[in-house]
Amino acid sequence: MLGKILLKVWWIPTLALAFAVGWFFAPAGNPNRGTATAPPPGKSKSSTARDRLDRSNPAARHISDLLEEMDSAASPDSVPPAADRAAAGRAAMDDFISSHGSLTEGRVRFAHWLESDPKSAIAYWNSIGTPDGEDSGALAPVARKRLENIDPEELLKWLSENPDLTTGAARNTMFAFLAKACATGKDADLLKRAMAALELSAANRLLLITIVSASPDGSKPLEPIVRESHDSTILRNMLFKMDPLEANRWIRSEIASDGSLADLLKDRSIIASVAIAARGSSIDSRLALIDFADETEGKIRSSKYPASFLVSGDVDDWFAYRVESMGNPMSDWKHRLRMGEIDASGIMEEARRALPEVAAEMPDEFRNKIFDEVASVDPASAMQLISDMPQKEREKSLIKTGMNIAGQSDPQKLMELVATMPPTRASSPRERFQVWSRATAPAYRKYGESYVSWVTDMPPGIERDWALSGLSAHFMADDPEKSARLKSLKTLPAGWKPAK
Repeated sequence: MLGKILLKVWWIPTLALAFAVGWFFAPAGNPNRGTATAPPPGKSKSSTARDRLDRSNPAARHISDLLEEMDSAASPDSVPPAADRAAAGRAAMDDFISSHGSLTEGRVRFAHWLESDPKSAIAYWNSIGTPDGEDSGALAPVARKRLENIDPEELLKWLSENPDLTTGAARNTMFAFLAKACATGKDADLLKRAMAALELSAANRLLLITIVSASPDGSKPLEPIVRESHDSTILRNMLFKMDPLEANRWIRSEIASDGSLADLLKDRSIIASVAIAARGSSIDSRLALIDFADETEGKIRSSKYPASFLVSGDVDDWFAYRVESMGNPMSDWKHRLRMGEIDASGIMEEARRALPEVAAEMPDEFRNKIFDEVASVDPASAMQLISDMPQKEREKSLIKTGMNIAGQSDPQKLMELVATMPPTRASSPRERFQVWSRATAPAYRKYGESYVSWVTDMPPGIERDWALSGLSAHFMADDPEKSARLKSLKTLPAGWKPAK
């Protein structure tokens, strides 16, 4: 069956690391491969392994860095500082950046230098590596630890004296601490002075990071500064922080009074993005906001598509992102479903508890979305969600979900889904066929001939015939002979109809 042919192995990170290290270390034909070798005196196993890696190879260098993380013997407290901390720091940091040297050595010497002269150490760190700071970013944890204890006013002074700190690796690190001080302390004066000392793009970036860092209440004092910036991205993020109803009122008031930001708000994309980002809030209020945006452009929303779009986004967000950050036990719902720890009804119950307004206002769309998600993992359990619907409606929902997951999930799950409700005289044969037809091209691209073998091994019946028809049509132009052979494997006579 396809489940065996297409088995996916999810490696445990440490196992993958061990395999990768073995791949780089294993010499061809080594007669002593089975012999354990003790590390030299004074060295850990991981440090010995690092010495054997070719750090000019990017993959090997990444493995070396991971091994250094595992080897915690070297720390700023366990290594004596050099007599000249600045010289030692520069040498170790240069060796790491330019010569693929030791990350641990670079971090330790950088930390020592930060203790004696943080301003110079930060400036030097910012000057090395690529302009975007990607490679020197490995040293950022050391900088962050030191910057935590530096007064925000001192950080502002550094930025004022050295404009180079507004680019490179130091920028985001320093801006994050400065923004946190402005946001948590609601210090609009500090923010204004910082922005005045920076060039425009850096000032706007600091303002944006501050807004993102702020609590919903903490973003309100920043409104005057947002007005002065007159930047659509900054405005959008300020609105994201507001309660959806408050944002709705604020937008309407700003446009009605022809406020300083009214022209930016007439861009429908800003209002729509605010409505979409207000996850879990009232669908009706968000639709009213979208309608208001449409009215400002003389448009009328012609369908319920935005409503279903909002519901789908909210559920996707709950499943994929918010659950883990909010400590919700649904963070690994697919695994729990496969292991039988929860069923479709349990998922629906938790989803309704997490998104009560969405579930209450759009119950059909909400159920359909949950049904789609669960059906891609456990079709039999998913049928619980539509068991109370009339048969014709159940089949309609099943076909719609089949179309949604066709080609996206394992074909075995698709077969299990449609097999839960065999076709009846009330069925539309064309719709059933379209499910399998839609699955054909993506399934063949993903699985190749394994998919053809799986289809031919399906139990004889109408589902197999439809899957064979889809494959036959797929090969008709490029391989007519193969197309004809697949078509000949169908077992039901032409014009077959289901029994009562």
